[in-house]
Amino acid sequence: MADTPPMDPTIGAAVSSASRTKRIPQACRWGEVTLYQPFPEWLSAWDDPWTCCHPAHSGPLETSDICATCRDWRPAATKGSLPPRES
Repeated sequence: MADTPPMDPTIGAAVSSASRTKRIPQACRWGEVTLYQPFPEWLSAWDDPWTCCHPAHSGPLETSDICATCRDWRPAATKGSLPPRES
């Protein structure tokens, strides 16, 4: 029993680190696949597969480690819950 994770009292489920969202571009509100960017940005998809679309620091991500310390990182919402981005 000592190896059993503690229970979350609000839902009665075991607390695990897997339930927490990792701070990676795939899980960020601002992260997008570089291949889907307009020309010529999509050309860098081979070297930089993820792009940050936050207005303050948009552009290709050389490494996804940047997201771990980004102060603007926000969890991505489910599809359809955000208004369309302005072009």
